[in-house]
Amino acid sequence: AGYTSRNFKTKAENPVCELFPSGTSSMKVFPLVLLSAIAFVVRCQADNALIVTEAKPDSDTPSGRSDDQLALNEPPPPPFLPTNEWQDVLPGQAVPAGLHIQLDMQTGVKQAKLMPGQNPEDYLPTATSADQPHLKPATTAEQRRLQDIGPALAQLNDGPSNGTAMDPERVQQLTEHMAKLWDSMVQDENRMMLELLQSIVKLHHDCLANVADDNQAQDQLLELIQHLEALEDLIHQTDNARDLVKMQGFQPLLALATQPISSINTPVTKPLVARVHSAALVVLGAAMQNNRPVQTAVLEQAPIAPILDLIAQPCDVPARVCQTVVKRGLFCLSALLRHHGNASIQFLNLRGLETTMALWEKLQADPTNKALLQKLSTLMMDLLLLATKPNMTKVDHEMQRLEYLQMKVPLVAGLVVPQNMKRLGLCDLADFALNTYEDMNSLEIFGELRLLMSRVCDPMPLHVSSTIRQATERLDVDDEYEQGLRTLLEALLDA
Repeated sequence: AGYTSRNFKTKAENPVCELFPSGTSSMKVFPLVLLSAIAFVVRCQADNALIVTEAKPDSDTPSGRSDDQLALNEPPPPPFLPTNEWQDVLPGQAVPAGLHIQLDMQTGVKQAKLMPGQNPEDYLPTATSADQPHLKPATTAEQRRLQDIGPALAQLNDGPSNGTAMDPERVQQLTEHMAKLWDSMVQDENRMMLELLQSIVKLHHDCLANVADDNQAQDQLLELIQHLEALEDLIHQTDNARDLVKMQGFQPLLALATQPISSINTPVTKPLVARVHSAALVVLGAAMQNNRPVQTAVLEQAPIAPILDLIAQPCDVPARVCQTVVKRGLFCLSALLRHHGNASIQFLNLRGLETTMALWEKLQADPTNKALLQKLSTLMMDLLLLATKPNMTKVDHEMQRLEYLQMKVPLVAGLVVPQNMKRLGLCDLADFALNTYEDMNSLEIFGELRLLMSRVCDPMPLHVSSTIRQATERLDVDDEYEQGLRTLLEALLDA
């Protein structure tokens, strides 16, 4: 049985599953693969409300309104008019392209605002009739390209209406057309990243130069946070992260993450400075995830020591803000160390194990922050899995996840690093987290860690094994994921 949610063979552990080999340019891939990539980009941008789609009129529902709207006699929602402040997006409300979108995962409320540099006047509504308001037609080059891609994809996917295959020459024309659109989109994203990066550097300089105006310092810090969030939206794409290396963008980002930001330190600006650190750490971590060239480029900036200093320093801001900085610092370290031997060696040589595990000592006084425990556990898992990789007799993608972990168990027991982890409290951390788990995700994360360390840690305390046994009995054997988790916990109890 296997964990369906993680599929046992994650992309990070299975290079064979990567779509393109490292260093391969997406523009050199077979045209149909390129089309799939473009379709994926369009779909992703549609998910982020970058494309305006109008309701198609239906023969039974005039003006394209839904049956529910007609039944309740409700008018359609007005056009969304973006500003520089977050606003709630109403259900069914059309959102202009290119905005900054966020979604509250707990309440389901979507909000939107303008990206840096956008003009609110570009999104003022016009009316084509007295009762049919529309947003202004898309005016940006990006919006026009997206409007071009949609019909081209529809023609390519659907083909002629008579069901016959599309003419190969037409397919080639559409392929070349979309390749040009793709290339133009990449160029625009590079331009946006460069402009954001230049603005970020200037804002950082202005914050350091401002020694008197507290209100101006607040505005500068808030704008800096906004620019970093906008850069994060772009950096998740692998190619964009690698292009940022060419722009030499990681040195100023590391400075924002770990060095002084503002010359004014007041009770108001200090939390904002911590938020800037946090936002910069997220950009760094997002760029490095499963992206070895970027990991190596960031490692050349010697980031480990300053990040360790940041997460170890005393907290002089509200606890919630401080915990976010520490959590994102651990995320950034995990992204840097994962599957990167040189980074892991530097981490251990800089006493990173002692620094990060010292967080466990602090958390024991207030162990309610399970998110921090999970980030710390993930970092330790990455170190253990990498340390034992050279001694594996089978490659990762040939094994199910549980087999993979069980093969690692004796290898972990023969290393010095796990013994140091035990000395620093990792076994106690895993036992505590399992005994106080809140959801199945916690059971999986800490169950895997405890299984890896099963020959290093002392026998599991009776109250912890009892908690795990009860959790195992409650899992649904007919659910594929829960059955896989049940198998993991049973293996842990038998270890």
